[in-house]
Amino acid sequence: MRTLARYGCFILVVSLVFLLSSLGNRKCDEVKKDVPYWSDKPNIGIRPDNRNEACDMYKCFNFTKCSNDSYKIHVLPNEDGQIISPAYSKILSALKQSTLHTEDPNEACIFVLSIDTTDRDRISENYIPDLDALIANLPAELWNDGRNFVVFNLYHGTFPDYSDHNLGFDTGKAIIARASPSVQRFRYGFDVSFPLFHGVHDLRSNIEREIDFEPLDSLLVSFKGKRYVYGIGSETRDALHHLHNGDTIAMITTCKHNNDWKEHQDSRCELDNLEYDKWDYVSTMTNSTFCLAPRGRRLGSFRFLEALKIGCIPVVLSDDWVLPFAEVIDWSEAALVIAEENVLLVTDLLYSIPPERIISMKQMCHYLYNRYFKDVESIAVTTMEIILDRVRLAHREELSHRTFPLSRKNLDHGVTLIIRAADRQSAKLQHLVSSITNSITVRNICILWPDVRGVPPHGADFGLAIPTQFFGRNEIVKCFTQKGLTSTYILFADEIVDLKTVSLDRMKYYMENFPERVIGLHGLNVNFEKTELTFSTTYNALYPSVIGFHRSYLEAIISIPKDFINECPSVAINIAISEKSLKPPILLRGQHNENEMNIRDEAECWKKATERWKKPSIFYSDLLYN
Repeated sequence: MRTLARYGCFILVVSLVFLLSSLGNRKCDEVKKDVPYWSDKPNIGIRPDNRNEACDMYKCFNFTKCSNDSYKIHVLPNEDGQIISPAYSKILSALKQSTLHTEDPNEACIFVLSIDTTDRDRISENYIPDLDALIANLPAELWNDGRNFVVFNLYHGTFPDYSDHNLGFDTGKAIIARASPSVQRFRYGFDVSFPLFHGVHDLRSNIEREIDFEPLDSLLVSFKGKRYVYGIGSETRDALHHLHNGDTIAMITTCKHNNDWKEHQDSRCELDNLEYDKWDYVSTMTNSTFCLAPRGRRLGSFRFLEALKIGCIPVVLSDDWVLPFAEVIDWSEAALVIAEENVLLVTDLLYSIPPERIISMKQMCHYLYNRYFKDVESIAVTTMEIILDRVRLAHREELSHRTFPLSRKNLDHGVTLIIRAADRQSAKLQHLVSSITNSITVRNICILWPDVRGVPPHGADFGLAIPTQFFGRNEIVKCFTQKGLTSTYILFADEIVDLKTVSLDRMKYYMENFPERVIGLHGLNVNFEKTELTFSTTYNALYPSVIGFHRSYLEAIISIPKDFINECPSVAINIAISEKSLKPPILLRGQHNENEMNIRDEAECWKKATERWKKPSIFYSDLLYN
């Protein structure tokens, strides 16, 4: 009986506990309903910029706005006079000055806010509050819940966690070009992984030339920077002192960060701070083969671009960081990505890398920096081209971006012929067209017609049944961007040139076999120090008597401001191709009739280029090709 009584009491107690628990849960459920957005699991759907985590180009992008093949972008005007940070001001300037830009929103495929969204750290001086209210003032049909908008962001979150899931405003269905994205939050094929750069980064600049591609420098690897004595982001940096030997490995950190660092300093701070002042930041990186880019408060690091700039191979210690422009760049060729937990194994790994791979990676660092990151113009235009390439892919067009720009596969060898007609009427135009079409397969013909020759003969095709269009002398951009441009190569020629069949055959051969180079018949020596321009077989540019190049360079060419291209097309071609290929032109041997060529106008164009780019990135050669 006692046993039954004990079991009865036990069952009664258990039943009572269960009943109270049920009532408690019901009470909690009632409380939960009263608390906005509460749930047992984190409901990321309610956070403003994750409401559309499932976005991709087909769900959240309106392709019909791009159906006219214009592929233009529109930067909304800053009608309210909002303050804009230096970094965002340069982004907007680069986009507005590019040939992708249109002032007419009805012509645009992609839109960009003039409201500064780059800094979403609430304690930053560049933080813009009440972005939702500012966006709400936009015409509803234009914002359209963010469809076809690109939102730029350099800094997300704030102390203490610097969370990347909330930019503090509703981004709707906009594409986010953001620095420091994590693999968990990044929407692949929709967002763009954006590089982190300083506000002082140049709007436009020249190619960095003086790079040492030796396999070993005086330092194997280095890092000089802050370690945080409180808050997140310093676990990896705190361990770096174990790698430091002061000889071939320099791991230099300081605790000095903000004004309250002394309140949180640890036992190493005094020693670290003393050592920190002994090392020069620039010379340390310059003399290093590898440069550490550990995460800080956020995943991205300024050192990543700084290392690329000087040809120092970045060693990324930032778990889950989606590297800049990873959609179009194979970073395994230029950087090392190591798990943060393996920080103490870094030097062992670096010592195992063979010299030939080190040289190859240094060269790739140099190439990628100058191709994509050397200035804000390159960064901003590349971002837009990545998005537009997705649109082109959807429209079954070829891509314009690759780690290396060209492929020799699937070439149809057809040519678009662009002829700069002379001021005086003559039979040379017909003769030039006939000479070229007899030697090369021409798909399209564009004639740049001067006003002094009167109305162009629209409809004329020189008896060749080849699509022929006439444009004004200063309208070459229209030719570059015309519909139906399907040729693989572009051949730019001046009517006054006397082309021989043998020259055309050689042009064809070199265009097909060296698609990464610009090919020509007359070399120029552009001396920027003396502001001189001369014909020469020691050359760094080509005179526009005849110039041939691969059509994939058109994207780089038309990214230069339209007014400059139209006025000085040959200079734009020379500069754009040199910057993208990082190689000198190819000059064919034996074509020296220079008497009728107007080098004075060409010199004036190079002078304007110098005013714009200071010292345009072109490369010397003295090779003559047979």
